[in-house]
Amino acid sequence: MCAGWLVLSLIYSKAHAGHDRTRLFALAAVAAVFLGAALILLRKPWTAQSFLSAGLAALIVFYVGLVLAMWTQHLAGPPPDKTSVTQMVVSMLSLQGATLILVVFFLKDQGMTWRDAFGLSNNTKRAILFGLLAAAIFLPVASNLKLLSERGIEHFTHEHPVQQEAVQAIQTTSLWSYRVLLGIFTLVLAPLGEEVLFRGVLYSTIKQAGFPRIAFALSSIAFAAIHMNAGTFVPLLLLAMLLAWLYNKTDNLLAPITTHAAFNTAGFIYILIHGNG
Repeated sequence: MCAGWLVLSLIYSKAHAGHDRTRLFALAAVAAVFLGAALILLRKPWTAQSFLSAGLAALIVFYVGLVLAMWTQHLAGPPPDKTSVTQMVVSMLSLQGATLILVVFFLKDQGMTWRDAFGLSNNTKRAILFGLLAAAIFLPVASNLKLLSERGIEHFTHEHPVQQEAVQAIQTTSLWSYRVLLGIFTLVLAPLGEEVLFRGVLYSTIKQAGFPRIAFALSSIAFAAIHMNAGTFVPLLLLAMLLAWLYNKTDNLLAPITTHAAFNTAGFIYILIHGNG
């Protein structure tokens, strides 16, 4: 994500005059070095004796890189009012794409396969069927919840709710090549990356540590919050709870991936048909 911030900051800077681009690029490069160093430190094997010192060193290096990345963002100026296709692609590659790449290395270090880690061979047909049924049942519920949330925001703030970045990107582009690209990212990359991260890693790790209720709540709240949209927070929170329940029920990550993909597909088709409506 931080790498995505840096790339987007450099893209934003082109639209703003009056700042030193050389200094901006230098600051972004230093931030990238610190963030990369933190990732290298995290991948090194830790012993019980070195856990505290190694963890502290990784944390310090990461936060230095994070502060520098935020400083880069500040110098680059505010982002555009409307989310562009470029912004959306960079954002998704830096979160969902990076998640899938990092999980590949993690599974390799652990000597595990995707099937073993996420139960992909556990009654596959049943998992996919459960996922499709869950999506069909939840879609009208989510639509009504989103409408109620947006009306509540309008009532209390007297402002029209802002759409999600992905929705803005699809609405603002008329090129079908861009829409196809956004469709691939929205319907394939997003469900895979987010389910691996929030259900496959976050939920499973906390649950296996002996805290199933905290795992259920924390992974659901994190999923809804990371989309950074007030109007969709409640429906996404309930969707996340449903996805965690599906994963727990089927012990196969294909179930929540199927529901998530079907959910995104319905939304994507709706936006293409209705446009800015």
